[in-house]
Amino acid sequence: AAQALLLMSLCPLWAALFGRCALGDSLERRTVVALLLACAASALGICLPAIVSNGERALLLGGLVALATGVGLAALLTTSRATVQRQVDAALGLAVVLGNMLA
Repeated sequence: AAQALLLMSLCPLWAALFGRCALGDSLERRTVVALLLACAASALGICLPAIVSNGERALLLGGLVALATGVGLAALLTTSRATVQRQVDAALGLAVVLGNMLA
């Protein structure tokens, strides 16, 4: 559970990376350093428990799912920002509700 929370809590850093790539946001040096450290922490958080537990695939899969959850939330935040920048009166609340109903 701690591994999942760690990987999901990296969402703001992934959102900063997506904002840089998709929206052209500028990143401060400390944000870039934090992104690099987050990538290293993610790799350790996913691989180390699987290695210590003699390669148990469930731990590796759980880590990857938790990482995908954080990255998915960051993608949602970035696409929401991009939508608001392009169309100020967009009904994002309705889009989130409908998306959750479909998921």
